[in-house]
Amino acid sequence: MLTLIICFVLLMLCSSSVFSQYQSTTQSLVRQEFFNPAYNSFKDYYSFSTLSRWQWADVAYSPRTYALSAYLPINNSTFGLGPTIIKENIGLRNILTFYGSASHNVKLTRNSFLAFGLGVGFESSTYDKEKLRTYLGADLYGVDYSRIDPAISIGIMYLSAKYFLGLSTNTVFRGSASGNTLPGFDFTGGAMFALNNNLGFKPCVVLKYYKEGSVPADGLYNSASYGELIADVSANFFINNSIWLGTSHRFKQAQTFSLDLEVLKDVSFGYTFEWGIGSGLNQYSSHGIRLALDIRSSKRKKVRTGGSYLRNRIPILYL
Repeated sequence: MLTLIICFVLLMLCSSSVFSQYQSTTQSLVRQEFFNPAYNSFKDYYSFSTLSRWQWADVAYSPRTYALSAYLPINNSTFGLGPTIIKENIGLRNILTFYGSASHNVKLTRNSFLAFGLGVGFESSTYDKEKLRTYLGADLYGVDYSRIDPAISIGIMYLSAKYFLGLSTNTVFRGSASGNTLPGFDFTGGAMFALNNNLGFKPCVVLKYYKEGSVPADGLYNSASYGELIADVSANFFINNSIWLGTSHRFKQAQTFSLDLEVLKDVSFGYTFEWGIGSGLNQYSSHGIRLALDIRSSKRKKVRTGGSYLRNRIPILYL
């Protein structure tokens, strides 16, 4: 087991030997299935999740994000496969990212598990040249209006009876001349506490540290630097096995309010309002909606716990 963990950490570090660039909307995705490929291995059922987000809604050409994630367990095991697709419209730039992922978890003790995930795919990036405007005499010769680059997503997650910790990285291999730099990392941690038979409380923190990229007006080179650490601290309540109600604070950016409902059996819908509390673009508010569908086999014995299940007495409703 120790050897397996060491090999996995080395794989994450190896992925950092190339330049990586993160888009302005991807950083704000806090749903586990969209940025940590290890997460889904704790499910023993088919799962489909969609997400749509409109960032800085009052700004012209504001970013839009559309995402789809699916998971298919193999033979009711702890191993499964699934695609993740993220489409982002950022100003005049359109980005399509695709990962084909595999995930697996191993039992550490009676009540704890460790999951690993690996996604391999590509990123397609295009600019709308017809709408591009620059100052007189600008040389855009070095700008790539359309390109496709390989991408990799790596994740690890620990789960016990009450707590979970996750670490992941998503890297695009651009082969930039800016040199070897570490990619961004996503960390999440939290717990679930049963306050009574009908009420659960979930505190959670999400940390994101990523690389920002830009193309100057003369188009001669790509510049990159690390942005500020994004910290998102949330408090969520789960009511009567069917309602998630929560709020989170993203420091220097937004205060969010979320509501998720199980509208039909195994179908849930959610809405998030992000109230901009920062400066610059972060003073504008954002909106997000979610839809999830779980397909469980009637032949399997299931214990319903907030739209989730118990695997060896380990609830994952708080993920």
